[in-house]
Amino acid sequence: MRPTTVLLTMGLIWAMSAAAAPAPLKIGDSWTYAARNGFNGLLNTTYQWQVTDVTDKSIGARVTDLGTKTAIDEHFTLNWNPLVAFWATLRTYEFTPAYPEFPDRIEPGVDWTQIVLARDPATGQQMKMKVIGKVLGHERIRVPAGEFDCIKIERDTILDDAQFWRGPTRVWESEWYSPELARSIKYETRSEYHEEGGRNSLRRGDWTIFELTAYKN
Repeated sequence: MRPTTVLLTMGLIWAMSAAAAPAPLKIGDSWTYAARNGFNGLLNTTYQWQVTDVTDKSIGARVTDLGTKTAIDEHFTLNWNPLVAFWATLRTYEFTPAYPEFPDRIEPGVDWTQIVLARDPATGQQMKMKVIGKVLGHERIRVPAGEFDCIKIERDTILDDAQFWRGPTRVWESEWYSPELARSIKYETRSEYHEEGGRNSLRRGDWTIFELTAYKN
């Protein structure tokens, strides 16, 4: 989350049969998340996602870092799979096809594997990403915005960015999707890669935990 997709992160049209259907998405709906360092628990910043456009094919959102007051525009499919978004590697990517953050059905036991092409529009560089995901099961969790019944989802994404001195980057993502809000209320992302040779070859990247603090829909 992808600090956007991060949380980027987040399904829209699915719901558990036991939960009431969420209200239709509309311009102005917003969700605010605190982003904390997973290693020490300190607050990194706070992000707000606000819907700016809804069509029969896609969703537009403006993501604002409330700490720096900077903002970027992102685009998603109707089930919140990123088309253009700031991803866990701290870069904005254009995904072809959309990054499969969610499967077609958010039900325990569902799994999926897909390869997507990620393009950095700032540099024109492209790389493949292999996404392996699974819907684990139901959990009730508490975040600053309240307590929610959720479905937990995990993804393992392998980047095609290996070089002669290091292996590919792997990004692990966990998120807790609330059918009540049709939105993930918690999202966690961490990454690592191995350098070639040596006993201590593991190099850890960022570990960020996003939690919903407020919402309007």
